[in-house]
Amino acid sequence: MRDHLREATRHAHDRLDAVVSRFDLGTSAGLEAFVRLQHEGFTALREGMTPDTVPFEAAPTLEADLQRHISSAHTSLKSLGAEQSADQASDAPQIDRLAVAYMLYGSRAGLKLLRREWEKATDLRVLMAGSVFNQPSTSAAWTHLRDRLEQIPATDARAPSIVHDAISAFEMFHDLALRISRELAAPDAQAGNAQADAEGDAIFAGSGMVVEDDVVIALDTSDLLESMGAGKVHCASTVHQARQIMEKADIGYAVLDVNLRGETSAALAHSLRAARVPYVLASGEGDGSQIDGYPDSVIVAKPYDVSTLRRGLEAAVGKMRTSAATPAD
Repeated sequence: MRDHLREATRHAHDRLDAVVSRFDLGTSAGLEAFVRLQHEGFTALREGMTPDTVPFEAAPTLEADLQRHISSAHTSLKSLGAEQSADQASDAPQIDRLAVAYMLYGSRAGLKLLRREWEKATDLRVLMAGSVFNQPSTSAAWTHLRDRLEQIPATDARAPSIVHDAISAFEMFHDLALRISRELAAPDAQAGNAQADAEGDAIFAGSGMVVEDDVVIALDTSDLLESMGAGKVHCASTVHQARQIMEKADIGYAVLDVNLRGETSAALAHSLRAARVPYVLASGEGDGSQIDGYPDSVIVAKPYDVSTLRRGLEAAVGKMRTSAATPAD
């Protein structure tokens, strides 16, 4: 069951990691985002955790370890002056306690790596808010859980429920991480001038479209756009799929992969340009300069982060504005 659970949750786990990796733990804002995720997410799991029908099945100290983790996160929030955030909690359905234990002890194991990033901080307030990283070891509980999962066959009647609940937990944390990112970014957005607000509205007018043949990259890009305030984002892996989306949806901007498994997005880029829809080209090759077949296009190099993608889209909107008086190709 252990190997089956790891493989079944890999995609949901990777999506969550992609969002959390954007939190800069060396800054107060990044640390607050991460700690809020820990506090709100595990509080929700605690409230939805099923009773222990088999004594100490998940781990003898699960309840105590879970409460300690939540309390440590609360202490970190208090040190950051964000204690009011601790009153928020996300809703979670009833969830198998083995799935809760898998989330908690797996997260605690990951904290060892994240602690190294936090320790590089130069902001004293950030260094004083490290309670979440300074908890007693739970390695014995993690070993107990792994042994217990090894004893459960993947064909066990309960296995589908455990896998389903673990995936649901990862997805809940993923959505929560995006919400926290948007909330913490909101004050900065409000502080911008009217010009910046107008540009942001222009970027996210209509639905977004990501054309990418790698499903993980497509979903990660969609997450990046959502963290920037985007609404509906459509994903396509071929030019044909993209054209079908354009026929049905009001596409206001697009992110195009250059190479799509045997075809290129050049014709699609031409159609978007003719329709005055801003787009950026995502390429894993070159230095970000122009690519043959894509004249006067904005290029963002893979891998890109939220700031790179935003700058690229803003530049694409700017190009579309300056060419508005020019007849379409």
